Amino acid sequence: MGTRMTYREPIDAEPNDPFMATFDRGVALTAYGLLFVSPFMLGAPALVGMGLAFAHRDDPHSLTRSHYRFQVRIFWTTVVCLVLGIALMIGAGSFAIGAGYHFLRETFPGLGLPISTVGLGGDLAGYGGWLFWAGAAFLVGGLTYILISSVYGFIKLLAGRPIRHRNA
Repeated sequence: MGTRMTYREPIDAEPNDPFMATFDRGVALTAYGLLFVSPFMLGAPALVGMGLAFAHRDDPHSLTRSHYRFQVRIFWTTVVCLVLGIALMIGAGSFAIGAGYHFLRETFPGLGLPISTVGLGGDLAGYGGWLFWAGAAFLVGGLTYILISSVYGFIKLLAGRPIRHRNA
């Protein structure tokens, strides 16, 4: 009697409109440029680039769609690295403050500093250095990643090649 509609994956149709293909390519190149300059401008352009990539990530043109998805991954990977780096640096700072407090309490007993119930001085103070360098590595790694990945994607898009994603 009637035909039953079933859900199908969208057809990976290349757009026939050369203007739209050029426009989408230009938007993707702009997003790469914004991702590249964002470390030098405290990250604000990365938010705009992420917005462009996220809004166009389901583009029907497979070439630009792969690049938009790659840009979203660049953004979130960088955010995770920066958050971890900042958290480790805050941890290193807390160890440094504790070590300074322990030093003042031991060196100048006449200051009347209360005895700390948490042993942040002494043996644990050395861990602050490791946390600092680990945090610095995450920060530098995240910033390096966004720069290298955006240049890589930009060059691939100029060459007309898609970003190949491995299935996890």
